[in-house]
Amino acid sequence: MFGLNSKETTTVSEYIEKKSKLIQKKNKIFRAKINHALRGEHKHYFSKKDVASQNQNARCKICGMLLSEFRVQRRFENWTSYLRPVHKTQTQLAEQQLAGNDKVKEVISDAS
Repeated sequence: MFGLNSKETTTVSEYIEKKSKLIQKKNKIFRAKINHALRGEHKHYFSKKDVASQNQNARCKICGMLLSEFRVQRRFENWTSYLRPVHKTQTQLAEQQLAGNDKVKEVISDAS
């Protein structure tokens, strides 16, 4: 897996630890990059320095998504969880049932 020979490592976690030490990155970020490459899902990581500086827009270290896009996406997800389906009144429900009964009668009359 990942182009390893039998001498190197046998498990993915050992491989991640070894490679993260070689390239001097944190295990979480390196593991997230591998998960993103394999599965397409990951947790977004933004550097504190980029977030603190207001003159430039920070990017995710894993996928490169802009921080502004991430914030908009997060707000949209939070808003849509509070949206509810439209509730119909009793008269609207009765009209809908009558319309459904009329369609059934039309189908029956067409079949005979």
